[in-house]
Amino acid sequence: MNMKNITRILSIIIITIVTMGSTSCRELALNGDLDAQWQVMTLDYPDGTQSAPGQYYYCFSRHTANLTTPGLYPITANLTYDGDDLTLEFPYVSSPTQLAPWGITVPDDATKPQEGWTIHYTVNHLSSKKLVMTTDLGITITCRKF
Repeated sequence: MNMKNITRILSIIIITIVTMGSTSCRELALNGDLDAQWQVMTLDYPDGTQSAPGQYYYCFSRHTANLTTPGLYPITANLTYDGDDLTLEFPYVSSPTQLAPWGITVPDDATKPQEGWTIHYTVNHLSSKKLVMTTDLGITITCRKF
């Protein structure tokens, strides 16, 4: 083999590797900036009180949301996102009160469902670094991308 053939073979190999890498089966973010892990920084309640829950996270990816905190299994929800409207459906939550650290509360007059819970949010602000959303009960949740 001469140097010209070796150069040609190396060129073909490099082009093949670059082409394969750029056409992989990777799934891109479906929801733009929303698809990320967000740390809850503050919860602002309608009565004017505020809390900083610590290490509680919303993790959004495509059609799924996970509520996480160190030491506990994630709580999984089905995610529906359309611009300013965000809905999380928790099909396996038997007691919605376990969602309170993430700003999800139960109305006083609500009857507890046997299984499942749905919460609606309005997205007030979304950027690559900050997420602010308000629940249908008026709790404003401020998050930072983590």
